[in-house]
Amino acid sequence: MEQQQFYVYTLKCRDGKYYIGRTKNLEDRLSRHRAKQVSYTAPRLPAHCR
Repeated sequence: MEQQQFYVYTLKCRDGKYYIGRTKNLEDRLSRHRAKQVSYTAPRLPAHCR
């Protein structure tokens, strides 16, 4: 069985809340957050990667 690698990331949102996610493609996922395509973070932008 082949192991899959992925990134775990934390975003601190404008309102002080944190979003923890995981992805195989970090650059793509962060660009989706910036484009407001992720429902949790869209109203809480800007968010900063920690």
